[in-house]
Amino acid sequence: MNLRRQFQLTLYKLKKDFGAPISIIYATTSTVNLETGATTVDESSFKIAKAIVLGNKETRAAIYDLTFLAANKNFVYGGLFDKTTRVLVVDNRDLPSGYTPTLDHRCILEDERYQFKSIEKTVPSAGWLITCVKLGNQTTENVITIPVENRMDTSHGTSG
Repeated sequence: MNLRRQFQLTLYKLKKDFGAPISIIYATTSTVNLETGATTVDESSFKIAKAIVLGNKETRAAIYDLTFLAANKNFVYGGLFDKTTRVLVVDNRDLPSGYTPTLDHRCILEDERYQFKSIEKTVPSAGWLITCVKLGNQTTENVITIPVENRMDTSHGTSG
């Protein structure tokens, strides 16, 4: 049995045991209002029925102002926050043809948004290993979901 086939069988077994539905979100267009400077970003998404979701890693991080490093300062700015990291394994067969994940893309997993932090291609090019970080206080609505089978070019307007 070749390596690629064995890897696909392993992905299938892991999807069966650790699979969860996710939606991958990507920006389609962005427009800038020249008067106000406000940027409007239109997003689209597609669903993956089962992506392999590994356990989450939750860490507490701290950010300090420069005064923390300086000597003899009485007041320090800074704060603590919790950071949640997840690892996803996505099978190439579940992705639309021609799609390549980038660090600008996000996903919705268990009704929470995650930003892609690192992306690695698996050895026999059968899938992607994606590390993502939870985005706090991000809304999950206002995303247009496009079925992979029904994609059509909407850039041309209609007349009449």
